[in-house]
Parts: sequence; structure tokens; C-alpha cells
Amino acid sequence: GVQALGNYAYVVTDNTAAEFQVIDMTTLTSPILLATADLPGSAAANELDLSGDKAYVITANNATGSEFHVVDVADPGAPSVNGSVDLGNGGNAIEMNGTTAMIVTSTAARTLQIVDASLPTAPILSDSLHLSDQAYNGLFFDGTRIYVAGSDSNMEFLVLQISATTGWECLEKKADVNLTGSRTVQ
Repeated sequence: GVQALGNYAYVVTDNTAAEFQVIDMTTLTSPILLATADLPGSAAANELDLSGDKAYVITANNATGSEFHVVDVADPGAPSVNGSVDLGNGGNAIEMNGTTAMIVTSTAARTLQIVDASLPTAPILSDSLHLSDQAYNGLFFDGTRIYVAGSDSNMEFLVLQISATTGWECLEKKADVNLTGSRTVQ
């Protein structure tokens, strides 16, 4: 994954060391690797999202560490890992809303996970939702709804919305080309 802000590109790699990289793009014809950060554990990084002066990074399943990491990028030349939390399996896609992370994973029991990173040094897993028995690899948050896409041959597309009384509710579920209706996700 890659995100850009100002003169810098923030990149995650499939290496198991120095997974987070900062590229100085001040001179577009000759970008420079400015700095790296090694994430705890030994898993390849999958994706990132920027919010403020933090990069939120998810990794593949990490048997020796966590899969969600908060990286301080206030000084692009010296990124540092503030905190991490174990998701129980690898993260496939991430969307931030302020300091709240929405993550889809490869774990059938917890396909959508919500992380509260308001305290960057100690993020917490605040909610885990079972959407179905498949993995999901894409999501988008528009401010009120989460759109989730599946990753296997039984491709699903879900639209979720938060309800004050019932929690997350699936407004639409599309499997292949047939709309199968709404259901409450618990």
C-alpha cells in the first residue's frame, strides 16, 4: 500500500523488516528513501492509511506479534511505532475515521474489526463482527456507511450502517449478481 502527503510517500512492503518506508518526493525525478521503521513481529505489511500525523498499518497474520500498528510520522525522517494491537489474523484492508480504524481480515469469525487508536501508544480492539464465513479484501467508509468486498469465488459486496439500537446493520448484501437482501450482523 501507499499513501502520499505533501512531499512524502508512505509505503508498506512485503518485507519482514523495515516494512514501513518514507520516500521523499521533493524532486519527483529522483525520489529518495528517507527513512524506514521496523514493525514488531515478523509479518509483511499489507496496507496503510494516514490520518493526521499518524500512519495506521496492518500486516499479514503475525504469529510473533500484532497485526495493527500506529506509526508516528510527525517527523517523516524519523517514523516510530507508537503502539500495536493483535487482531488475531492478518488485516487485508483498512479505512480510518479520525482515530477509529475499520479493518477487514482473513478471519471468518471476525471479518470486520474496529480498533480505537485514540491513545496511539495503546490501541484497543473495540469491536469484532462476523460478516460471513469468507475473507474480505476491500472496504471503504463514506462517513456513515462501510462498503465491504469479498475476495473469493463467492464474491460478496456488503453495505453496513451503524444503528443506535441494533449496532452494525447490513443494508445490502450482493452475492455474484443476485441481491440476497438485508440482514443484521451480530
